[in-house]
Amino acid sequence: MKKSLLALIVLGVFTGAASAASSVTLYGTAEVAYQDASKDGTSLRQAAPGESRVGFKGNEDLGNGVAAFFQMESRFNIDTGANTGTESGTGFFDEKSIVGLSFANGAHKVYFGKSNSPIDRIGNNVGHLANDLAVKSSAGGWRNGAYYDYDMGGLKAGVAITTKGGAPGNSNTATFTSGAITSSTSQTEGQSGTKSSYGLYARYDAANWYAGAAWQADNDVNAVGGSLAGLMGIKNEWLLVAGYTFNPVTIGASYARAKLYEDVLGTVEKGGKRTIWQAHVSAALTPKDTVFVNYNSIKGTGDSGTVYEKQATWGLGYNHSLSKRTSVFAGVARVDTKIGSSLSTDSDGDLILGGTGTGKVTKWDVGFKHTF
Repeated sequence: MKKSLLALIVLGVFTGAASAASSVTLYGTAEVAYQDASKDGTSLRQAAPGESRVGFKGNEDLGNGVAAFFQMESRFNIDTGANTGTESGTGFFDEKSIVGLSFANGAHKVYFGKSNSPIDRIGNNVGHLANDLAVKSSAGGWRNGAYYDYDMGGLKAGVAITTKGGAPGNSNTATFTSGAITSSTSQTEGQSGTKSSYGLYARYDAANWYAGAAWQADNDVNAVGGSLAGLMGIKNEWLLVAGYTFNPVTIGASYARAKLYEDVLGTVEKGGKRTIWQAHVSAALTPKDTVFVNYNSIKGTGDSGTVYEKQATWGLGYNHSLSKRTSVFAGVARVDTKIGSSLSTDSDGDLILGGTGTGKVTKWDVGFKHTF
């Protein structure tokens, strides 16, 4: 009897292990656009790569509401095929690479690797490419991180922390030479004097409204904040977002304030703060057609209150869905910069503003997007 009972227990264990379900999904976005920007008679026209990406994600059901999961994602230029993630030259899966466990059928997740920073998880802008207006200054992705997420009943919340010096880079190439530490980079993970990045977020989505808040400390004296040159070193930042829908119209707004280490140009006192507030209105004209208007304001000040960055932007956009996965879009933005404006492109090839000039820039684009 005892041998039969033991045999049944062993058989049950192996049967449960053999029946564990697993799956792997390939997903991505292929997008391309034509962009134009002009300022003071000077223009820049190019075929923009958009925000194309490809990724793999999978999970294995371990039973009792527990599952193992992973996700790896890379960004690339559709026109050249070149890898262009959030940090240039960091590897193929530079956008996201995580592995972890979920509990209570996905309500709780614990995972490790590179993922979105806390403040990046409650984004609030409807813009895209030309009119993708900034809502924050701090880093959108953290490397070498440990993450916890909660997701149930409309509430999403979580915390995250990285290794010392891990968020700005994973250049762990330090070596000991004659009793001293030598390194090929100033952003070595775990190097003496570096700090961990950490933060938390929460957002609640109801039937017709949402609200969220996030705070994070990048603690990176080398990090450049935002798309405008002139600021260096994001110490910490908090962000508030909210929105309301009364069909077919949705309104939303956000407010962010970052504490800085110093000014990269060296022309004003070190320290200070940077504030960004943004508002948008979108309307579904038909089930397939959506238009939106957005606005943002950026202001940077030193410790004494001296204003050394000031910019305001209006955006207008249109999106038409050809199917559930395919759409065409168009957008235009008018940027009025008091400090820090010039025509350039970022690492992804998108038109941005940077430099030390002032003036007004008009940007527009038309594009095509397919998801799979």
